[in-house]
Amino acid sequence: NVMRKETMDMSTDLVTLSGISDRYTDTNQNGNTRLYVDFAENVRTYASTISSQWRNSDVNVVDGDYIKLRNISMAYNLSKPFANKMKIASAKFTFQVNNLWYWSAAGNRIDPEVYSANSGTRNLPSPKTFLLGLNLTL
Repeated sequence: NVMRKETMDMSTDLVTLSGISDRYTDTNQNGNTRLYVDFAENVRTYASTISSQWRNSDVNVVDGDYIKLRNISMAYNLSKPFANKMKIASAKFTFQVNNLWYWSAAGNRIDPEVYSANSGTRNLPSPKTFLLGLNLTL
């Protein structure tokens, strides 16, 4: 099970990506890929092709295994004698938590279920939800 990791490309909108400081330069030849703006204007079309090849190369494929604690639910039924004292037939209390925790072998807080594996970009994570319920029978 594999997936594409988050990758830098050569577009100019990458100033928020932490890997930008470790990009390839003449003094840092072991760094990440060069950025679009690092190339002269007359070779930027070529640089865009290199960017696409970099994003889709095997070096950016990582282990896609993960474990997710997707749902925990608990329920409590009120005892019949206590329910009768309250003048109801029955009562059930429920509690549920969704998307409480996950671990991903890809690291870098990447959730494979909401990650765009084709482009190597993040999406919003699955929200944690907490639900309370009460079911009364009169």
